[in-house]
Amino acid sequence: MRLRKLDRAVSYKEKVYEEIKSAIIAERLKPGQQLNGRKLAEELGISRTPVREAIQMLESEGWVKTEPWKGTYVLDITEQDIEEVFQLRMSLETLVIELVIQKIDRKEINKLDEFVKQQVDYCREYKADEFIKTDRDFHMYLADLTGNRRLIQILNNLSDMMRRLGIKAIKTQERYKETIEEHKNIVRGLKEKNLLKAKEAMMHHVLKTKENVYKHWKDAKNNVEKEEGA
Repeated sequence: MRLRKLDRAVSYKEKVYEEIKSAIIAERLKPGQQLNGRKLAEELGISRTPVREAIQMLESEGWVKTEPWKGTYVLDITEQDIEEVFQLRMSLETLVIELVIQKIDRKEINKLDEFVKQQVDYCREYKADEFIKTDRDFHMYLADLTGNRRLIQILNNLSDMMRRLGIKAIKTQERYKETIEEHKNIVRGLKEKNLLKAKEAMMHHVLKTKENVYKHWKDAKNNVEKEEGA
């Protein structure tokens, strides 16, 4: 387990919360892994109180769970998590397309192209974390263009789980390249002001991402079951 030490001047529970959550998302803290408050505090270079408070926050959001005699451990992603997140993504991200299609301008299109170019670079270098962060930036930039504060907030709240699911979806070079093409198709539809084309491109992207997430989630689950049965 590798967590970055935190500056004592900013060692509030929110900072600890973000650091531990980021470690879970990046799978530096694995599903089922126990969280020892004392050891975490030592590794982060802080007192135990903000760690304890951060763990309570993470538990309330379903990232970790505390059980008698077992302690606190990282929760794994469930099939229900996948279904719920992608139901919301399908509805909300097609709504984003509807809201931006007529008002998006050349400067904003160029910004989307920049995100795609960054992903091409990260694909060549096989930098998963950077690729997924840029993927999130692409989608959140589109959401920001709607100007709908509540929609933006909902998508922001979903973004951490999306990042965690994204780690599972981006497992092969082929999926990197597919994602880039899917983003290009979304941008192409927006450039042409073609609502049907842009929405279909977004729906296809969300569906393909879900398929990849589910496939790798299912494969990992089967592997665990085989190991336990061996």
